[in-house]
Amino acid sequence: MKKYWFIIGTGSGIGKALAEYLLQDACVVHGISRHNTIEHPDFHFHALDLSDAQAVAAFTFPDCSDADELAIIYNAGTLGAIEYVGAQTAEHIQSAYQINCVSAHILFNTWINTFGDRSAIKMMAAISTGAATYPYDGWSIYSSTKAALLMLCQAIAKEQEIDQRDISVYSIAPGVVDTDMQKSIRSVSESQFSKKDKFVELYEKQALRKVLDVAPAIVDIMRTKRGSGEVIHRIT
Repeated sequence: MKKYWFIIGTGSGIGKALAEYLLQDACVVHGISRHNTIEHPDFHFHALDLSDAQAVAAFTFPDCSDADELAIIYNAGTLGAIEYVGAQTAEHIQSAYQINCVSAHILFNTWINTFGDRSAIKMMAAISTGAATYPYDGWSIYSSTKAALLMLCQAIAKEQEIDQRDISVYSIAPGVVDTDMQKSIRSVSESQFSKKDKFVELYEKQALRKVLDVAPAIVDIMRTKRGSGEVIHRIT
């Protein structure tokens, strides 16, 4: 069985852990990111700056004509500037929307256009967050872009009910994971984010989830929930 998985954002964190886990499962993994940190005969790296709108629009997926299983996970994301509205810059707002939302929409569109009519098992997912449905002060950029990504997944799933291309669509929130994003959250002042202490406490109590635990849980959801019509999932 030929399994091709496209992971957007494989440079570190959850994306890298996903790629390495899938490689152990005899998958061919295509990593799409700015930098490559993985060396494996079945790993194919595609350099792409997700903040570059023209480069994202021009990106094409390889043919994968012998695929029995095709999947894409949009894992890339940026916290953006943790600042109250009124103190943000236009550059920070535009960049985060491009990375977290616009590039995801474009790449999902290209992926469905490329593989939508294939007879293979087809799955697509975006990594979500509790902040997509709950407002945190200072996180307006991150929350708004992730909320848009959540709705994008729901809209694609609704279209699959009508279009019947048999693509399973997921929005998966992995919880609070020990990544570089968490370091950024802990580094801001309370004037930028009033609940900073909550995240510091999680770190000090070693309550953050590990990427090596989260990655297999994401893949398991995508495979076991296929065809269920359930879009929104939270790893507990």
